Amino acid sequence: MRRSNYAVSALALAAMVAPAAQATAQSQTDPTAVEDIVVVGARLQSERAVEAKRELEVISDSVTGDEAGSLPDFGLGEALDRVPGVSTLQNNARGEAQLISIRGLNADYNLVQVDGVALPTTETNRRSVSLDVIPSSIAQRVEVYKTRTPDMDGNAVGGIVNLRTRSAFDRSGRFLSGRMNLGAYDNERRYRDTTPSGQAEVNFSDRFGPDGKFGIVLAGGYFRRDSSSLNSAIDNYLYYDAAGVRLSNANAADYAVAAPNRRRWYTYDNLRQRYGGLAKLEYRDSNFETHLTYGDFHHRNDEQRQSNSLYISGNAANLTPTSGSAERATAQVDLAEYYERRRIQYWDSALKWRPAERSEVALALNYAISSYEKDSYLETYRTSTTASLAYDYEQADAKTYPVFVSRNPDFYYGAANYRLIERGPTYDENEERAFSGALDYRYNMDRKAEGLGFAVGGKARLLDRDYDLVSALYTPASGRTVTLAGLTMPDRYHPYNGGNDYIIAIDRAAAEAAFAATPSNYRAAADDLADNLSADYALTEDVFAGYALVRYRGDRFDLTAGARYEDTRLETASNISRSGTWAWEAQSQRYDDLLPSLTANFDLTDQLRLRFGASQTIGRPNYDLLAARYTITEGAASRTITGGNPNLRPRRSDNFDLSAEYYFAPRSALAIGLFRRAVHDEIIRVVSTQVEGSGDDEITVRTSMPVNSGDLTLDGVELSLSVPSLGILSPALDTLGFAANFSLVDPTPLTVQMDDGSMRRLPGLYEGADRFGNLTLFYSLRGLSAQIAYNYKSSQLVQISTSSSVLDRSLGDSHVIDAQVRYRITPQVGLIIQGKNLGNNRPTRWTGPEQDLIREEIDNGSSYFVGLNFRF
Repeated sequence: MRRSNYAVSALALAAMVAPAAQATAQSQTDPTAVEDIVVVGARLQSERAVEAKRELEVISDSVTGDEAGSLPDFGLGEALDRVPGVSTLQNNARGEAQLISIRGLNADYNLVQVDGVALPTTETNRRSVSLDVIPSSIAQRVEVYKTRTPDMDGNAVGGIVNLRTRSAFDRSGRFLSGRMNLGAYDNERRYRDTTPSGQAEVNFSDRFGPDGKFGIVLAGGYFRRDSSSLNSAIDNYLYYDAAGVRLSNANAADYAVAAPNRRRWYTYDNLRQRYGGLAKLEYRDSNFETHLTYGDFHHRNDEQRQSNSLYISGNAANLTPTSGSAERATAQVDLAEYYERRRIQYWDSALKWRPAERSEVALALNYAISSYEKDSYLETYRTSTTASLAYDYEQADAKTYPVFVSRNPDFYYGAANYRLIERGPTYDENEERAFSGALDYRYNMDRKAEGLGFAVGGKARLLDRDYDLVSALYTPASGRTVTLAGLTMPDRYHPYNGGNDYIIAIDRAAAEAAFAATPSNYRAAADDLADNLSADYALTEDVFAGYALVRYRGDRFDLTAGARYEDTRLETASNISRSGTWAWEAQSQRYDDLLPSLTANFDLTDQLRLRFGASQTIGRPNYDLLAARYTITEGAASRTITGGNPNLRPRRSDNFDLSAEYYFAPRSALAIGLFRRAVHDEIIRVVSTQVEGSGDDEITVRTSMPVNSGDLTLDGVELSLSVPSLGILSPALDTLGFAANFSLVDPTPLTVQMDDGSMRRLPGLYEGADRFGNLTLFYSLRGLSAQIAYNYKSSQLVQISTSSSVLDRSLGDSHVIDAQVRYRITPQVGLIIQGKNLGNNRPTRWTGPEQDLIREEIDNGSSYFVGLNFRF
């Protein structure tokens, strides 16, 4: 199934313009025509977000449920991408929004909670929670706190994302709602049959018992995405001066011609599924309330990755700024299949008791488990380096993916010319367990309480995690040759940027059969023991915290001040190789922090509010960075060695925030925020690169490890404007509204030490855009609503090299357009039609001296959905 993205975009725009024109025409002939306004969809969510912003005591923004209680979009990450000051990173730029960035600070700086409970992570290499695991059906509202008070966790330099789950006491009685849809993707799977895509969510709540004091909430959801992506990669460039002499990376800034040294295609067939739910039992009366919650969330990814590489050996020839050739080259064909399973379970119990007027005692206990499992299967075949693979290439410019033309396509496509390098399975497993308990006493701290109040409390969070890698790879037995002959698939997929070339695809079933039929041709890989031992690690992290705060609230002024103390006790253990002997060794460290904070709100008028915040926070290192382990990854003519550092210190940050909020009309707001984050002992992973060997045996070795590297300061401004109805300008425009936000971050990036001892300032924030924003236009009239949304993110640094700046990598600007049309069939049931990524934004990674040479271009295509939402 293939569609024209431009045609669909035009239809989406027509869906916006036609109803608007109809409403305007009606208003000109009938003054009462616009009175039947049904507030649904984006307009309703915008109004609720404004109300929530005004209600909260800290600088914050939120995304809320629609008329059916559902969050917009298809996951928490995509919903949060619309929030002021927030941007997200996709899973490998191919999937859903996964990791959250707040005000330019990547996911490592931010905390994700559900009802104040910090969830464990399913990631093997990060502390951050993957948002694509959590079904959006559980959340009534998602709040992003950009300033903090002492009763909030201190491990949040950027901010805190808090998912507020549904409560039966949000409504007076029984409520049932949900949505369902079917979807289709431009890019269907290439090598397997495409199956249906879509989503289903249901939410139920009810109150029962004497005087309705008991409540129950049930929420569940299922999401299925069956699609493919194409990643067109160059990987690296060779640099030459005007005389045709090859330059080192250190001198690459002086290049006259940059020649791509590799063409690599990855085609990904993916079936992604997310499912799970939440059950909550509640009790509430005038002096006592309690709840018991259980959540269980799953994410599955079934991926088949076919990869082809063609890369130069030696120098390029016949160079011009847009063309060149390779007289000798090597080719490689890979199959990698992954079946990933991620899961988060949590139990949360809490009670609040009001023993006397204005007093409250709160006790919370929770336990959570996250797990990650990945079954991998690999087949790698490579040719010799030969003149039979000589090729020519043409490139329109440095921003366009080049076309490689093989001079001898019969040799390139000859399966018998490819010899087995390695094959077989690997298995990754990670589990994290966290128990926490908190006890708080609050006096005169209700939202509307005036005068002096205070709160004290303590919390303990005990966490442990284990990571294990099992590798069972095989290589050809001594004196045996295994080729690709008879192991390829007949399907010929031609990439859109490949001319007449097609991808050579490995048939796993045929490869498995060949392995089973001739086991004597294979032997266990010699480095399996090192692979299995070097990656494993275990970690425990116990945090004990206490806080005290005071608050004063007057008629138009409130101030909260206090401090939080956190004592962190950490132990990591991993296998260390010393003189060829492996031993399990442990390292430990302990540190403590006193984290003061001050927040103040001033209502200058009924419409104008000023807010101020000052605080100190910390950012603990990612778990895998702390384990003194290393892993080795072999690639085509490359080797990557990744290690940890048990002596890493946490980041520490001084934070200042100032904002003005002007509520100039009902449910409308203009907000301007200024902020500064001064981060000390910043943590980055640096990459050192060197070339070993020469000629046909040349190999690039990259060594990567984390270090504390100086200070990072960023200043920024955040603007948001929400006008759910333009009726404030003219009654004729009452059906139209919009929401817009834009954030500008001015960082003073880190200075890092290079391998040669020199120092250089990084070109930007790591995994953080310095400009990002959203614009949503919406329309509502008589049961019909429509919206079109635009999301923008500027480029962001995604890899840092300490051997040469030309090896840095960045993710380019992003421009994404989505559209939605809703029609209320009955007061309870509505029709929804949606289009995602209608302009077919292709995530692009860049490299080179000025980060202006294309390295990868990823084609995900557009997607389309039709479905229903309901509420009873």
